Amino acid sequence: MRILHKPSSLKIMAMVRSSLQKVMLFLQHFQRMAVTSPGYQKLCKDIQTDVDTQTDLSKRALRGQIPNTKAQELDKFRDVDHIHIASRRECLEAGAEKWTGLIAILEELWLWVKLKDEELTRQRPVGEDVHTLLQQQVSLCALHKELIGQRQDVDGTLNQVCLSLSVQPATMEVQSSTETAAETAQEEKIRQLAQVVQDQAFEVQQHWERFSAQAASWQHQVDWALGKLQDLQDAMNQLELGLLEMENENWHSEERSMVSCVLENGTIGNLHRQLQCSHTDKRHLSHDFLSVSVQFPWQRAVFHNGVPYYINHEQQTTSWDHPKMTQLFQSMADLSQVRFSAYRTAMKSRRLQKALCLDLLELSRAQSVFDQHKLTHNEQLLEIPCIINCLCTIYHELQQVHPDLVNIPLCVDLCLNWLLKVYDSGRSGKVQVLSMKIGLFSLSKGPIKDKYKYLFAQVASAAGLCNQRQLALLLHNGIQIPHQFGEAAAFGGSNMEPSVRSCFQYVGRDDVIELQQFVDWMHLEPQSMVWLPVLHRVASAETAKHQARCTICKECPMVGFRYRSLKHFNYNVCQTCFFSGRITKDHHLSYPMVEYCTPTTSGEDVRDFTKVLKNKFRSKKYFTKHPRLGYLPVQTILEEEHLETPVGFLSMCPEEYE
Repeated sequence: MRILHKPSSLKIMAMVRSSLQKVMLFLQHFQRMAVTSPGYQKLCKDIQTDVDTQTDLSKRALRGQIPNTKAQELDKFRDVDHIHIASRRECLEAGAEKWTGLIAILEELWLWVKLKDEELTRQRPVGEDVHTLLQQQVSLCALHKELIGQRQDVDGTLNQVCLSLSVQPATMEVQSSTETAAETAQEEKIRQLAQVVQDQAFEVQQHWERFSAQAASWQHQVDWALGKLQDLQDAMNQLELGLLEMENENWHSEERSMVSCVLENGTIGNLHRQLQCSHTDKRHLSHDFLSVSVQFPWQRAVFHNGVPYYINHEQQTTSWDHPKMTQLFQSMADLSQVRFSAYRTAMKSRRLQKALCLDLLELSRAQSVFDQHKLTHNEQLLEIPCIINCLCTIYHELQQVHPDLVNIPLCVDLCLNWLLKVYDSGRSGKVQVLSMKIGLFSLSKGPIKDKYKYLFAQVASAAGLCNQRQLALLLHNGIQIPHQFGEAAAFGGSNMEPSVRSCFQYVGRDDVIELQQFVDWMHLEPQSMVWLPVLHRVASAETAKHQARCTICKECPMVGFRYRSLKHFNYNVCQTCFFSGRITKDHHLSYPMVEYCTPTTSGEDVRDFTKVLKNKFRSKKYFTKHPRLGYLPVQTILEEEHLETPVGFLSMCPEEYE
């Protein structure tokens, strides 16, 4: 009995089973011994009673143990169900939030595609002129950029939808009896949201692919139409240039025949003048051929006063300056390393001169064109059509001599832009005849002495004399060129009075000067105009090659300028070291140097050797007290404290050159 009251039900059952087995074995043994014995029957009854008693006790003990164990197990199952229900509720809420967010993103993408599709539809049909097609092309370029940026969002969203749908079960598992009705409704809502997302994603994908194909097709149509129209425009421009050439050739014969007819009849005295006016009117064409001077995304447009300006359709900006002119001035930034203003300005002017092809224009040819267009009154204000006509004649003649170097529309437009930039910064649309002549003569080709004569003739009187006001007008127009480069301060600024005073003091008069007196003064290279002769030396030195070694950088042969010391033997400096101001320890800035823009001759070598021998006996203090500048300094009144000397303290001996 003590065994039956042990806490472990398993041990009780094992002992009961073992006891029953022993009883069965005992009964079998006695059954074989005596079957009919009364004692045996009585013993069997007692044993059966004992077995029944043991069985009842075992069942009672088991009924006391099982309820406690089952209750514990039920408690455990109940806790697990609560945890599972809470976790499931969180998953349902997160899933609903995720699907709702995807629906919002897909709706936003669908609305964006629909909006852009409507914009694309409004652009149709294809434009009938270049301007409209350019606008359509700009819009398509902007749309293409938006499509590239939006494609990542669309692809990312569709991939996220596919991934979410792949992990979403097709049918929900059978839930336990502990699941509530609210959870079942939430799951049903999630199934519905997933289906909506799937449908919406499919619609967005179809609409996106259709819209992308339409945009690509529209882009192809616009590009094709624009290319054809531009080809047609180029052909029309060439035709217009051909007509201009034919008019130039036929006009002279027409004029001669009309004049002879007038002379024979002796009447209609003004017919010749009317013919000239008619010819001028014919030359005042629309000048649309200049539109080919720029390429997409740029477009040439004309202000109401005839002044051209330029539209950048890609950046949505406008500019007074031609794109090539802007690039040219930006490329001059590397010249800031040149230490001396005269050389820096001359090198900038040389780049401009070559870009405008004015290095091909001879002085006599320019004067002939001015005479042909009757530009004799220097005070006259020229409007844009007249300037373009004059420039067309200049570059047409240059193209006949240099067909591979001169692009008439580009050169005319660039030169017009430069003249307006220098002499009409306010873009009034008018330039004085004198200003245009001085600007073109200054950058033309020819000997420097002849150029001085042409410049003097523009302001001199009929008697060949020039007073102070006329000289000031000449110098003022000349200084505008370095002023446009931002270099005017080094040449006296806008105050011309000191330069005029210097010239008249040089000739010893105060009323008028003659041509030769002006040329002699200009040969001294006055500070206000020193950049002009330096420009000629820069042009001459471009291809010069000197068989000498630079003492500083060891370059040999030296290309460009060569600077030889007149204090030390065999001391040479290349133009790169000279422009940057580099020197050696034994050479002082006050020591004299001679500049060569062409290879030296044997006579020049002997002359320099003699000068070096003479200077060997002179001290450094002597050269400091007796500096020799390579230009004529002009003392200004307002700017003398801030004046930058064009060549610093280096002395030069100007040589004869063209």
